[in-house]
Amino acid sequence: LDQANSNAIAEMQAKYETQKNEKEIELLTKDNALQQTELKRQKTVRNSFMGGFIMLLIFGVVVFRGYRQKRRSNIIITKQKEKVENQNQIIEKQKNVVEAKNKDITSSIQYAQRIQQAMLPTNKLFKKFLPQSFVLYRPKDIVSGDFYWLEKVGNKILFAVADCTGHGVPGAFMSIMGHEGLN
Repeated sequence: LDQANSNAIAEMQAKYETQKNEKEIELLTKDNALQQTELKRQKTVRNSFMGGFIMLLIFGVVVFRGYRQKRRSNIIITKQKEKVENQNQIIEKQKNVVEAKNKDITSSIQYAQRIQQAMLPTNKLFKKFLPQSFVLYRPKDIVSGDFYWLEKVGNKILFAVADCTGHGVPGAFMSIMGHEGLN
């Protein structure tokens, strides 16, 4: 019986050890599965982080290139703006010169008009010799190549209206020559 008891105890102990080993294997398998799951999760997190970092890096490169291109464009625009401003200053100076010359020329022509009007007979002279008359004198420009002339010689009144070649200053010179010729 002792032997049978020893065998039974040994058998029970073997069963117990087997069950214990099976439970330990089962626990190790579960632990291994948990570790595998944790490793997969860590790998997924690492890959996600790497992917995010790569996307951030690409975005940074794109933004940097855009910034550089914008800076280059701004430099070009600034140079063009300076060039336009310089040209505007040159144009403004030329405009001032032209305006000054125009003022000088206009002043000279207006002075020539006063000289031309001084040589024409006055309305008072017309009313004296031809009381029913009037004068309509409207030059195209400030001075004109047209003129009229009036002179009393003895008891005769001589009157002339002339249209000289040209307008403006050249015509005015011609009218002075014509007036002097009639005188």
